[in-house]
Amino acid sequence: ISASEITIDAKKRADQIVSQAMTEAEMIKREADKYTLEKLRQLEAEMELALNQVRNGIHHIQRDQGGDD
Repeated sequence: ISASEITIDAKKRADQIVSQAMTEAEMIKREADKYTLEKLRQLEAEMELALNQVRNGIHHIQRDQGGDD
């Protein structure tokens, strides 16, 4: 086996490793994005609930005060 054949084989193997790493990285990114989106949607729902509670409290107080402010 010549040095050039070893170099060619090493280059092919390096390309395979890089390709596999890129594929795995993309998969990890997709999973991370999916997880993040799920958590953001949960947070949005919790914030909407809290906002509705605040608004209900405001309306209740305004009603009791005769609609001031």
